[in-house]
Amino acid sequence: MTTSTIDELPVEAAFSCRFDERRHAILEAALELIVEVGYERMSMDALAERAHASKATIYRHWDGKAAIVAEAVQKRQCESLGNVDTGTLRGDLLSFLEEARRSMAQGDGALIAASSRRCAPTMPWPP
Repeated sequence: MTTSTIDELPVEAAFSCRFDERRHAILEAALELIVEVGYERMSMDALAERAHASKATIYRHWDGKAAIVAEAVQKRQCESLGNVDTGTLRGDLLSFLEEARRSMAQGDGALIAASSRRCAPTMPWPP
């Protein structure tokens, strides 16, 4: 079935599309807030406001801040680094490292720094 607008979709598909858009907005807002204010100072109120969503919508799909941030970071990582197959291990590694370098230079470095400040005290060392 080919359609041009969300209004032409069946109810279930339209709901799914709207939720996917809402989910994306919430996850992106979480990443932005982590970079701006850090994990500790990120509030669910600020997240709801930034994402133009209600707190009820957020809590309906996630248990709390940690779950949202974990999913947002995982989603960003999957989008950024992708799945590369150059045909050789060396080529794959070089491609992966180049994508990681690009990702860090385009703002993910700030996200990692902001997130790691929160996680570092609880991470066991040595592993």
